[in-house]
Amino acid sequence: MKCDNKSVSGLLLALGAAQFLTMMMLLEAVAPGYSMHDDAISDLGTIPETALWFALTLFTIGLTNLSAGWFLLKIWRDKGLFVVFALGSLGAMGAALIPLDNPSGLHGIFALLAFLFMNLE
Repeated sequence: MKCDNKSVSGLLLALGAAQFLTMMMLLEAVAPGYSMHDDAISDLGTIPETALWFALTLFTIGLTNLSAGWFLLKIWRDKGLFVVFALGSLGAMGAALIPLDNPSGLHGIFALLAFLFMNLE
């Protein structure tokens, strides 16, 4: 396998997405009283049995996304694209550190950043 910046970036994006989707399905299955039809994924961060794993999952996808963006910056030198990656990553990591039930209301802002900018990528 060729180990260049493009390959590393693609691998990081694939691994981040795979771990996120796998963990969301697992956490949805084991969270008591959770319904994927009625509840938001952020609710997994408020359930004691899943809160830590949810936070780790979000932080991990933020970190792998940011790393992938860094490797793409080294290839294309597109700072605007890196800002999109950085904002999406900041959103995911911020939502991981501040759960939905935090009275500050910052979780929603971080989640919006993650959803918006990771979809723009």
